[in-house]
Amino acid sequence: MVGDGKAFEKGHDLAAWLRLMSAEQSTGGRQRPRGISKRGNRCLRTLPVHCARLSVETLAQRADGLGIWLRHIVKSQD
Repeated sequence: MVGDGKAFEKGHDLAAWLRLMSAEQSTGGRQRPRGISKRGNRCLRTLPVHCARLSVETLAQRADGLGIWLRHIVKSQD
């Protein structure tokens, strides 16, 4: 879908192209963020969300500090 990744100078440029984050517009030396669009490939936009959810569920089961912290964050969101 992306083709040659070398066409993007930075990871931010690729993420903006995929519509995963806001693109920036600069004028007169001043940078202004633009909104996130719902255009583009829906699957590519939802994949990071599903990966993050799975990661949080998996890592929250750990007994170390990261797991404790994640359980605290998840509990406070409920």
